[in-house]
Amino acid sequence: MQRKNGTVKFYNDDEGFGFVQADDVDYFVHATHLDEADGLRDGDHVSFRPVRTPDGLQARDVTVEQDRSSDRLEGEVKFFNERRGFGFVRTGDTEYFVHVTNIESDAILRDGEKVTFKPVEGGKGLQALDVRRESPPELERQVGTVKDFYDEKGYGFVQRPGKGDVFVHVSDAIADLESLEVGSRVSFLAWKGRDGRERGYEIIVLEGEDYVAQE
Repeated sequence: MQRKNGTVKFYNDDEGFGFVQADDVDYFVHATHLDEADGLRDGDHVSFRPVRTPDGLQARDVTVEQDRSSDRLEGEVKFFNERRGFGFVRTGDTEYFVHVTNIESDAILRDGEKVTFKPVEGGKGLQALDVRRESPPELERQVGTVKDFYDEKGYGFVQRPGKGDVFVHVSDAIADLESLEVGSRVSFLAWKGRDGRERGYEIIVLEGEDYVAQE
């Protein structure tokens, strides 16, 4: 049967399978039928030999038809919601949606962080795939006291001894919280975003032994 051209709709490296879409039809693909030693990536343009099996349509002899080394963009994280696992990466005036499943090692992105990614235009608009952090920062946990918190807006400020206040949002707490109590002690990772303001991530409310250990 004649070879077809298509786009990788989904591919799971760990499980070694995924789907290639061609002419609005999905073809199952397994790692044993790839010509590429390093597997496939979502959005790759490929050619393949279509085969009809008792289990459905499959793609065999799959070959990536593009130079992967030249199709990546450099960008900056505009926003990322850790709890919901999605955000946006910006390059110039163009924004790309990014989901945690498309970040290398399922890492968490920080606002203002530099990344490289593969741009793809999908059914829901521009997306960033295979997102890689550029020189991820090594951050140490800090301790502070919740100075102000606005329940209706979900954000507030944490005061640190001898340092400036840190902006915090309830969505950046590790536990599923709805608010932070003024006066409570918390530990967090602080990261400076593109606006120059420090923001607290991976927030933990300190109680009992945890409170003493962080002092």
